Amino acid sequence: MSQRVASIGRGAVVCAVFAVVASCRSGGLAERWPGARAPEFAGATLLGGGRVERGRAVVSVSGLSLPRGEPGVVDSSWTGEAWFDEALPWWNIECEPGSGARVMVRFVETDEQGREVGGPTPWLGVGFVGDCAASVGAWVVEGPGVRIDVDYARFERAGRRRAQVRVESPWGGVRIAAVGLALSAPGESPGHGATRDDEPVSPGAVRRLGVPFVSQKTPREELAGRLCSPASVAMVLAYAGSACAVERVAGAAYDPAHDLYGNWPRNTQAAFEISGRPARVARIGSWREAEALIERGVPIVASIQVREGELPEAPYAGTEGHLIVITGFDANGDVHVNDPACADEVSGVRVYGRRGMTRVWLERTRGTAYVIEPGPGGPSWDDRHAE
Repeated sequence: MSQRVASIGRGAVVCAVFAVVASCRSGGLAERWPGARAPEFAGATLLGGGRVERGRAVVSVSGLSLPRGEPGVVDSSWTGEAWFDEALPWWNIECEPGSGARVMVRFVETDEQGREVGGPTPWLGVGFVGDCAASVGAWVVEGPGVRIDVDYARFERAGRRRAQVRVESPWGGVRIAAVGLALSAPGESPGHGATRDDEPVSPGAVRRLGVPFVSQKTPREELAGRLCSPASVAMVLAYAGSACAVERVAGAAYDPAHDLYGNWPRNTQAAFEISGRPARVARIGSWREAEALIERGVPIVASIQVREGELPEAPYAGTEGHLIVITGFDANGDVHVNDPACADEVSGVRVYGRRGMTRVWLERTRGTAYVIEPGPGGPSWDDRHAE
C-alpha cells in the first residue's frame, strides 16, 4: 500500500491532457498544447510564444535548455478554456549536478464567452527537480478557491478556466524535455458522460503484456507498505529494458517535503531520470483509452482506492491509496494486473473484475495513472515465459 491518498470524485470522469513541448519555430521559442479529444476541450489547441525572463533560452531539437550559472524563468502559453476542478502536473526535466528547477502553475477563471473574470491566481508551487527542495517551504500553495494538495491543484468547485505552467531555475543547468497538465472534472460536469464498464473489450487489447513482477515488500520496517508506487514504476522500467532496483526508484521519487514515496509527478520524473523514456501522469477517462494503450504495448500504472468488498480479487479488503500495473485484458474485459502488494509473481499476477476496477480506478481516482513509454517491441507475457 501507499501513504498517498487521492481525492475522491463522484461519477465518471472525462479527462484532458495538455503537454508543453519546447520546440524551434521560426527561430524562436514556442510551446505546443495538443488539444484533447473531448468536444468541450476543442478550443484548447493553440501555438503561442513562451517567455523567458532573467536568463537566455537555448532552443534545440532536444528541448529547451537554461544555461548553467544563469537564473531563468520559462512560462508556457495559457491553455485554451477548459472545464475542470483538478489540475495534475507532470514534468520530464534533466538537471546537471548541483542544479535544480521548480515547477509552478496558475489559473484564471473565464466566462461562457471565454473572457477572463478577475485576474490570475498567484503562482502555486507543485514540485521541484534536483537541488531545490529547501525552497518548498517558502512556496505559495493557496489562492482564491484553489489550493495545492501535495502535488496537484484542487479547486473548491469545477469551472471554466485557463492554466499556465512555469519552470524556474535559480542556477540554470537544466533541460526541459516536457512539462504538462492533466485536467479533470467530476462526471456530472457539463458535457461529461458516464464511464461504461459493460462495453465489449477491444479485440486488440485482449492480451497480457510481459511486465515482470516486482514486489513492494522490503525488510526495512520504516518502508513497509510505502513502496507500491516505486515498485510499479520499477516493473514498467524492467519491461522497457531499463531494469533497476525498487530502492533506486524510491530514492529518486522521494518527496522530502511530505515524506512520501507516492508523489505522482516525482515518480514519473524518476522514471524519466532513470531511463530517459517519456513519462507522464495522466487521467484516463475511459476503458477505451486504457485499451488503446495496451494495444500499443504500453502498460498502465493505475492509482486505486478500494473500499471493503469492491475488489474481491485483491489480497486486501481495502486501501486508501495503492498503485498497481495494468498489463492487459481478458476476453470478458476483466483486467490483468501485477499487484506489488503481493510477495511474488505467483500471487501477484492477478485478474481484477472490470466493474470493480471501474469504481476503484476510473471513478474514484479519476483514472489517475502513470504512462511510461516503453519503446517498440515490448514482450508479451507468453514470450517472456517461453522456454
